[in-house]
Amino acid sequence: MIRIITIPADENQPITVTTSKADLDTLQAAVGGFIEAVGDEDTAIYLDEEGKLKGRPLNPRATDLAHSIKAISARDAIVGDAVITGFDDETGENADAPLSVLEHLS
Repeated sequence: MIRIITIPADENQPITVTTSKADLDTLQAAVGGFIEAVGDEDTAIYLDEEGKLKGRPLNPRATDLAHSIKAISARDAIVGDAVITGFDDETGENADAPLSVLEHLS
């Protein structure tokens, strides 16, 4: 079980922090489709890999985070709900979402 941050695309919905498994089924359910990961050496941002094709709404908060850690190009954007975990480069496994992400999103 790890700390997971969920950033809904709807800015009227709160960002949530939960403790959960970060397995494939959990991540796919959270984003509503097959997952794609972007991020840096410490942070993984999971999103629906077909979100743009499905017409998912822009997620400004996740896009801002992704730009700040240079996970996507300045011209790109994240659409749909996003799930954040940490990433352990040594094991290749998900880890607790970094607290710095919460600070950035505050």
